[in-house]
Amino acid sequence: MLPNVLMSNRARLLIAAALTATALLAALALTGSPQADAASGSCAGSLIESRNLNVGGKKVGELDVYYNRATGKNCARMNHAGSTWGKTLKTRVWIGICSETTPGNKTCHYDPSTDAVDVGNYAYYAGPATTKVSAAGKCIAASGYLWIGGTRYAVGTDPWVGHCG
Repeated sequence: MLPNVLMSNRARLLIAAALTATALLAALALTGSPQADAASGSCAGSLIESRNLNVGGKKVGELDVYYNRATGKNCARMNHAGSTWGKTLKTRVWIGICSETTPGNKTCHYDPSTDAVDVGNYAYYAGPATTKVSAAGKCIAASGYLWIGGTRYAVGTDPWVGHCG
C-alpha cells in the first residue's frame, strides 16, 4: 500500500509542476519580455516614419522609425522587402539624437555615445537599434542600408534631421 501512496504524491508533484510551467508560459506570452522583443526584432513605441528603399523602381527595403512616449527613446529597424526578403545581405540600421532642436538641417550633430547601430548579414531586417537615452527636446536622424550585388543602397529620415520634441 505504501508504493501507491508514494506514486500518488509523485504524480501530484508532476502535475503541479506541469501546471506551474504552463501558467508561466501563458503569462510570458501575454505580457512579453524585453528579451522576447529583442529576439523578435520589434521596436517599442509608435511608428512615426516609414521610408521605402527603392532600386530600379521596385521596393527592396523599408526604414521604420519608432518613438516610445514612456521612455522618450527612439528606435529604428531596416527591413528587407520584395526581392531582398529572405535573402542574406549585409544590412545596417543607425539612429542618432541630434543636438539640433528644429527640423530640416542637412547635418545631424550627434553624440556617438547615445546613438545606436546594428549591422550584419541578415535575411529579413537589421535592428532594432534604440537610442541609449531620451531624445526629449532634440531632433533625431535615422538611416538604413542594404548591400545588393556589391552596391550600397541607402534610405534616411526625411527631412534628415526631424522628429523634434
